[in-house]
Amino acid sequence: MSVQEKDIEVGLATLARHINAYGQKYWPIFERLESELDDQKNRKARIKSRLG
Repeated sequence: MSVQEKDIEVGLATLARHINAYGQKYWPIFERLESELDDQKNRKARIKSRLG
């Protein structure tokens, strides 16, 4: 089962609040989720471009 873009967006918002409140220790998770979101959007756009 893959994680949906909306779920990643919610996770990023939650992590942003945690980073703001508790510091940078959550930053690596934030970067990983951002990267995953970018990858998913990129894959979706690449498939869409080939389908017309």
